[in-house]
Amino acid sequence: MKAAGHETVSIGKPHYRSPEYDDGFAQEIVALHVSNGEGWGFGILRPHDHTCFDNSQYAQDIGPGDDSYTEYDVKVRDHAVDWLAQEGAAARDKPWALFVSFLRPHYPLTCPKPFYDMYDPERLPPRLRRSG
Repeated sequence: MKAAGHETVSIGKPHYRSPEYDDGFAQEIVALHVSNGEGWGFGILRPHDHTCFDNSQYAQDIGPGDDSYTEYDVKVRDHAVDWLAQEGAAARDKPWALFVSFLRPHYPLTCPKPFYDMYDPERLPPRLRRSG
């Protein structure tokens, strides 16, 4: 689309490569690239070979709260809303494409308290309830 002259914008985590590579986007806003310019291809494969990355320690952080991932997603949301209001509404000769990518759901398994409080733990299936 970019090569054909369409506006192509990415907001958020592309989860692949780095800015040195042409990923098809003319603009990347608050991009969060993975380390060493490579994505984690195992993450899209089912079943996983978990021998390459142990993320079990992240499962210890569960419940209400804010963290850097929540803050990042708020930035992504704000940029996307602003882009749609300003650039998306602008008159153009050609259609545009906007890719928006959040970090959540993702470890750590926390969320802002107002969202956490929307769900009564007693109404969740036992396997989904937080234990002690």
